[in-house]
Amino acid sequence: MRALINVVLLLAIAAVGCYIAVFDEYFSREVEVRQQISVKLIGSDAEMRARAEKESTKTDAASGPDLSCFVWGPFSDKGLMQVRGMLEQNRLLEQAEIVDRFLPDRWIVYLGRFHTDTAVRAFMKQFRQQGIKHVRAIVRGDLAYGVEIASFDTKKEAEDFLASNKVPDVKGLRVTNRLGEPSDSVDLVFNHLSEEQRDVLFGLWKKRPGTQLQSCTFYPGRASSDR
Repeated sequence: MRALINVVLLLAIAAVGCYIAVFDEYFSREVEVRQQISVKLIGSDAEMRARAEKESTKTDAASGPDLSCFVWGPFSDKGLMQVRGMLEQNRLLEQAEIVDRFLPDRWIVYLGRFHTDTAVRAFMKQFRQQGIKHVRAIVRGDLAYGVEIASFDTKKEAEDFLASNKVPDVKGLRVTNRLGEPSDSVDLVFNHLSEEQRDVLFGLWKKRPGTQLQSCTFYPGRASSDR
């Protein structure tokens, strides 16, 4: 009986030893495989980063003004009518989009508000007769109807002017901030121009002294999605 028990114990010990050996070999292989996978992933990540940096460098080198979109202006209503025929004749009219040209934000010496533009025009005439040449009628926006007597970059400059003897002797003058509002002129935006159309547009621009032609890249507020 004791001999049988000893045989069973020996078999059990041998089985445990085999299991440990097999597990140890499996564990070693698993660690080796994981290390190989880790090395491959690190290599792949490095390659991806290098590729991304290369593409970024290409993009930065290729970046520059958009040569398929240009802005031409400013034009008054009369000027717009004059170039309309030129654009139509050169098949560029359909490419043109009319956009308002906005005034810069600034501080102004202001008179208003009035209910109609009749009072505005009367004061404009009076101020010009007094030698104030830079008055502007405000007939659109939050300050309509009113008169802009003078314009400045800072509030202090406007207040100093109001306190001087350069302003007209009229009650109601005050300093206010005039935010960017549509001016009396517009710009023409040309999208998706071919090289040939761009050359034609440059030729037309040279015939209109006093106007500017620039890439949409440098046009304030023009989103890239519009191009």
